[in-house]
Amino acid sequence: MVGGNMNAFEIERLMDEEIETHHVEGEAPAQALHKIGDAMPAFGIVAAVIGVVHTMTSADQPPAILGEMIAQALVGTFLGILLSYGFIGPLAGVAEQRLAERPSCSSASR
Repeated sequence: MVGGNMNAFEIERLMDEEIETHHVEGEAPAQALHKIGDAMPAFGIVAAVIGVVHTMTSADQPPAILGEMIAQALVGTFLGILLSYGFIGPLAGVAEQRLAERPSCSSASR
């Protein structure tokens, strides 16, 4: 390019490819956060199921202890949903918003 061996169309095509690569790489963190946020409720359900299984193995305990064990199992579901919709999902939204607000190099060149 510096030596002047490339024509203007080749340089423009190369720049367009670089801009597209830059945009795709910029979207990766937001997409990763979305995937983690989508998985958190499932982790909460798994925690609840494990807690219920643990509670069932202790079925000979008094009702007060069983109630506490079931409550602990349900905390897993609550945390999974809270983390997903209360923290990770909004964080992914902020990441997408900031990416959208960045000045676009491709629109400035056209």
